[in-house]
Amino acid sequence: MLNSVSGTPRATDYFQLVGPPRQAALTKQGGFRGAFSLLAGMKESALYASAVEAATKAMSEMPSIVNHSIVSAVEGDFGDVHRTHRTRGSKLWINPLMAMYFTFELEALASHVQYLSLLGPTQTMFEVTAVIDAHQRACDELRPWVGIPI
Repeated sequence: MLNSVSGTPRATDYFQLVGPPRQAALTKQGGFRGAFSLLAGMKESALYASAVEAATKAMSEMPSIVNHSIVSAVEGDFGDVHRTHRTRGSKLWINPLMAMYFTFELEALASHVQYLSLLGPTQTMFEVTAVIDAHQRACDELRPWVGIPI
């Protein structure tokens, strides 16, 4: 399951990680399982916001940019809205798409990860990052960044 998070930094942006072309390929492969949204007023949304708040209290120096942005979107915020000190000085695009989740079959999604076999021996996020960085450097050309055409 992936959240669209299309207003957060590029590294966590749905359109860079999976994107509509990859979702279309997964649909053809039978790996797309549908989508759902968190909506204001849903019990699940309230529980999610509570969990984000609890995590923020436990890790006040590193509040989650993604989770705070999702809560903002669920609550109806739009545009350059900052809930954490970690986003100061950056420009966010909080929007309703951030409250949407796209679900996929894990095996189908994993079959599109070209460096999957290299992740097996990793044990830390730093090792994972190193594998991804090395893969990107080895690629002849990365897909160019394309913004949402609105």
